[in-house]
Amino acid sequence: MKLQSTDETLGRISEKAGMSMFSWGEKASIRIEDPGADSSMVTLESALNFGVNITGAHRHAKNFETLTAKASEILKRN
Repeated sequence: MKLQSTDETLGRISEKAGMSMFSWGEKASIRIEDPGADSSMVTLESALNFGVNITGAHRHAKNFETLTAKASEILKRN
């Protein structure tokens, strides 16, 4: 996936992937909020560019795993 946009005010990062043999393309975003009390709330979203895509249906789980692993890696550095 490639970085599409960032919004520091909203705490959101958006990424997208182009077409592949298994998908017509995907979009994913991660949003991190600070509700207070030394905690964070993370929202992950993933969507296929073409909704009826049987070969790309498993991509959501893969996107969630990739985004979670990347966020964990960054948090471990800080």
